[in-house]
Amino acid sequence: MLGFSLLLFGLFFPELPLWIFGFLILLLFRRYHAGALDDVSKLSKHQKWLAVAAFVVFLLCMPVPMG
Repeated sequence: MLGFSLLLFGLFFPELPLWIFGFLILLLFRRYHAGALDDVSKLSKHQKWLAVAAFVVFLLCMPVPMG
């Protein structure tokens, strides 16, 4: 994602050599990621509550649009 962003940013601002860095990032980090290590086990109640709490904090931190 960062590599593509830098490539596009370099197209709009050709005086900055960011497209070179974008190309290097895409070239160096093009490997595929391994799958999840533990797809079988279910989440515990504690983990589910932590996920709900994190989502609530995320919603509370979102700015309200003015208008």
